[in-house]
Order: sequence, then structure tokens, then C-alpha cells
Amino acid sequence: MFVTLCQQDHRPSRIETERFDVADIQDLAFDPLCIRIEGEDTEAVNHALQTIRAHRPWSLKPVFTAMPGDEVTRALHDGVCQSDQQALALARDIETLAQSVNGLEDAGHQDQRLLRFMFTRPGKQLQPVKDWRHADVYSYPLLECFVDPGEKTGEWRTRLLRRGLLQEHELYDRLRLCGSCSSPHLNYVDVCPNCGDIHIESKKFIHCFTCGHVAPQEAFTSDGILACPKCLSALKHIGSDYDRPLESFLCSACEQRFAEPEVVASCLQCGDTAKPDELVVRPVASCQLTEAGRLMARGDDFMGLFYSVENLKFQRPQVFLHMLDWQISITRRYPDNHFALVGIRITNAGQLAEALGHVSSMKLVELFIRLLSEYMRDADISMRDQEYRVWFLMPHADASDGEGFLARVERLCEQSADAEGNRLQIQSCGLFAPADLEDGENAELLLARAGGLLQ
Repeated sequence: MFVTLCQQDHRPSRIETERFDVADIQDLAFDPLCIRIEGEDTEAVNHALQTIRAHRPWSLKPVFTAMPGDEVTRALHDGVCQSDQQALALARDIETLAQSVNGLEDAGHQDQRLLRFMFTRPGKQLQPVKDWRHADVYSYPLLECFVDPGEKTGEWRTRLLRRGLLQEHELYDRLRLCGSCSSPHLNYVDVCPNCGDIHIESKKFIHCFTCGHVAPQEAFTSDGILACPKCLSALKHIGSDYDRPLESFLCSACEQRFAEPEVVASCLQCGDTAKPDELVVRPVASCQLTEAGRLMARGDDFMGLFYSVENLKFQRPQVFLHMLDWQISITRRYPDNHFALVGIRITNAGQLAEALGHVSSMKLVELFIRLLSEYMRDADISMRDQEYRVWFLMPHADASDGEGFLARVERLCEQSADAEGNRLQIQSCGLFAPADLEDGENAELLLARAGGLLQ
């Protein structure tokens, strides 16, 4: 196996090794721009990928392989490259996005590392990999490389989903988990529905019409003829002398007859048993970055620049929705109270990226959003729920106030034009209560209706 360490405008350094470990990284005297791994041994390639991703100073570096590999390879690498030049070209695209992230190499916390890794690789998803030997059956190789010591990857992933930083994308499977220890390693056993014993066997039963006796078929066989062992009646014709009851199982412990056994799940880890409908169901899906995750990945600090109360009066979505609900409640109780909900979306971000470059266009967008705070009143609050969309809640503002605000924003867009005429273009909407407030509408529905006006 060969590990090539590519440098900008320098001859790449090539290491031949059977197993690439942390010691190989620590002995280096330079910091590569990207890494390319060549080898036919998929296990050795995956070990090298895991080593690099788990090593914090290198965890966010572009890493490419010469072969597609398996599911673990695809979860950890940044693509397949047949040459160092191709790897450097793709690495520059990642580096361009990395320039817009403050403190990319100082991403010490596991959340920062993961969010910034996914941000600098648009479209990258957390892919589950099935492995029956794994404690959770499905693993997320990237999470396992980035996770902090002492943290469980399953709990970390669930926390990121609940915080809205990740969202599930493609459903792969559903697992049934033990309710006591959450292990998916279960054994499903047929048991007697009467006593719960596992000593059950399938039997053919006969029902004698003469005396009503029911017993296994072998009890009715005597001297080569079929006869009832209780009343000694000869059973010649099924349907007139006897029939076969629905019961087809017999419990050796309690001698109970039954038609169908009961199924219980026995946990192979803790030994607890439960009925299948009592098990915990956990979906297994790939995960992708949300808009909130993108914003946090680009923030100056871990809490996220764009959700900070001190910075630009931007509030977290939960706080903004709560304040909007509060305004709606006041307006419904006191109809003379009014407020404005104003939305602004930048519509030409993609075109600006092509004209100015990704980093320059993002800097222009961030400057524009920062300047918006200068037009806000002291009582106004705002929320950025998408990378190019911002909401403003303006208490005691009417239509004229909202229109005046949007006119100032439009002038700000005109002032953003550069020498070539490239400027921000926006789409805006304004809803004004109580006139635009519909019956039974809460903050979430009002915001969704306003969002439809910005499509």
C-alpha cells in the first residue's frame, strides 16, 4: 500500500507501508494539502482512512483513494482519484469552502469537527454500514472516527438530530431494540402462551365426536386402526366420526394445547425478554447537514455566530417562534395591537458564486446580513433559518413600517454592487397583523405561509 502526501507546488511525498498508523503521521515534518491512498487490500486502506480521520490535526483533510473500496471506504474518503494532480484539484475545491470557516483546523469539539467536515464537502452524508459483529448492527464510520473519548456514537447522532443540526435522509432499515439495554441482538423464541415455557412441539390432534376426547394422533392409533382411547369407538370417517381441531401445538410443561405459539424476544446481551410489540423501534438512515448545521459549521464559536443574542439580534428558531406566538396571542386578545413579519431571501447566491468565486460571494452575503442589523429597531428580533433567508419580527409595526424597512434593504442591495455590476438580488414578503392573520393560525403556520411567498 502507498500513501501519497500531496503538497501545493511541491513534489509529493510517497510512503510505502503495510499498515499506516499514527506513528507515520507524527514522524512527518510538513503538513500536506491532501492525501491519496493506493492499495488493493481494502482492510488496510480502511485502517489508513480511520487513522487519518481519527487524528485530530488531519481529520478534516481531503483524503482520496485509488480504488472505490467497500462501504467503509466510501463513508470515509472524499472520492476516487487515479493521479495526484486530480487529487490536488479536488482538494482545492474543499479548501475553497474551508476558507469561509473560521478556525477550521481548531475544531476541537466533536460537533465542530463533524459539522465543518460535512460543510466543506457539499452533499456528504453520514452513511450507515451493516456489520453483524457491531454492538449496534449498523455503524457510522465517520462518527466513530470523530467521536470524543467516552461518548457513544448512537447517543451523539440522536442528539445532533434533536438539535436540528442533522436530518435523516434515506431510510435503510428498522431495528428492534431491547427495552432494557437497547441492544439489537435479539433471539425470537416460540413459547407456550399459557406458561411461557419453550418446551413446545407441533402435534396432530384428533377430536372424537362420540365422547369429545381430544388428544395427539398417536394416542388414537392402536393395532393398526384408529380408535378413541377413552370410549374405544372406531374412527373410520373424518367429519362424521372425528375431526382435527385447530390446536396444533402441545406444551410439555403444562400440557396445554394451542393453535399458535407466542413469540417472545430474548436479549442476547442482558437476557431480558419482551413481546415484539414491546420492543423499541429505531430507524436506520443516512444523515445530511441541515441549514442550521451549515450556519453553526461556519460560526466563530461553538454556539453559532448567527444564533447569538449579542450578534445581530439573531435568535434561535425556538425563541423566535415563541416570540411570534406571543405576538399573535396579544393581537388576538387586543385587536388594536399590530406587528409585522418580514422575510428576505437572497435569490442569486449561485450566480454570484460563479461570478465572484465561492468565498467572495459568501463574504458578500455575510456582510449584507450583518448590515441588516443596522436597520432594525431596538424592539425587533430576527432569525436566520436558512443560509440565504432571514426573518424579522417587528412589534407595533404596520404596513408602512414594513415597506419602509424593505425599501432601505433594497438600497443596501444596490450599494453592494461591485465594479462589474454584480450585486445581491433579493425576494421579500411582509405579513401584517391583524389584517393578514388567519383564524387558528399559530407561529409555525404563519411562518410556513410566509415562506411559501419566498419560493
